[in-house]
Amino acid sequence: MEIKNAVINVMNREINSAVFSQKELDGRDQIVQEYIEKLVKKFLNSECLTLDLAASEPAQYLVGQSEDFIEVAEKLTQFYFEAIKTWEEIPEGDLLFFRAEDGYGKTYTGMVKLDFSAKYIHLIDYDDDNLVTNKISQNKTILPNPGQGVSCGIIVKD
Repeated sequence: MEIKNAVINVMNREINSAVFSQKELDGRDQIVQEYIEKLVKKFLNSECLTLDLAASEPAQYLVGQSEDFIEVAEKLTQFYFEAIKTWEEIPEGDLLFFRAEDGYGKTYTGMVKLDFSAKYIHLIDYDDDNLVTNKISQNKTILPNPGQGVSCGIIVKD
């Protein structure tokens, strides 16, 4: 799968705002390629709801705009964040937007929510030039493993 465009926007309830990326991810980066490809495959093989494009305004907007890819992602992120920001039941996460092409000429355009998970990590720190590795911290913004799948999203296959 060749990544044509990809961007991640952050939805942060702590600052009551979305944070928009000003630059696309490097679609040639192997990690970016693998991550998006695995997410797309997992999503398409899941029990997702299949709709006609005309039945989804966000999907129409995602694929039907002639605007810059980053601008479209920003507008959809803002709309989504405003809709969910007061719903504590909805886990925090980022929105990944992408446009990719498979080896058969099919184009995939998508918006998927990447729910955060909290993981504990060790920290390496120095105390007076002595290495100290006994610090533990919790990172609450870990992206899901691509094999885990996503909780919600839109993928339009042309």
